[in-house]
Amino acid sequence: QTRLHSLLSFICIAYIKGSPTQKPLTLLPSPLAKLWVELSKVLNRRPMLDYVDCVIYNWQWKVGFGIKGEEEVDELFPQDPSHFQLLTRFTGIVDEEWFFKIHVMIESEGWRLVQACKAGLRVLELSRKPSNHSRNFTPLLRALQIIWRTAERIHKDLMPRMYEHCMSQVFFHRLRHFLGPIDQID
Repeated sequence: QTRLHSLLSFICIAYIKGSPTQKPLTLLPSPLAKLWVELSKVLNRRPMLDYVDCVIYNWQWKVGFGIKGEEEVDELFPQDPSHFQLLTRFTGIVDEEWFFKIHVMIESEGWRLVQACKAGLRVLELSRKPSNHSRNFTPLLRALQIIWRTAERIHKDLMPRMYEHCMSQVFFHRLRHFLGPIDQID
């Protein structure tokens, strides 16, 4: 259902907004609108193209990579943009592909960061129990190191990579048009 929501969101936004040079439409065909709205209700989401649709549910491992691929990757999420592909795009231009691939990789690091935060919180919770006399904070230090390294990787390695194949002019004039809000749709 989440993948279907992603596809419907791309289809509806493309229908409404068309190309950057034309005025957006104000009416979505009823069958399409009803399906999008009903599916959004089931998923407890809004009928809109959001980050989850563009990034989280919009990629797959390329053949030969991933958990069950020939080159097994010890990751749930990709670390190398050549190991996965986007499923849906608006323009098909390299800049769009690269923009969203970098975001998938940032999410991968974000997942690692969240897991380290959870591990650190578990250590703190255990240390507060009266029955725990050891007060071993080594796991907490490990979690904090992972948090630091992960945040540093996002900031120093991934964010600057955005501009390797995504020119800001192309993003602003060709892609951003599809990512903005929808105004006055019936």
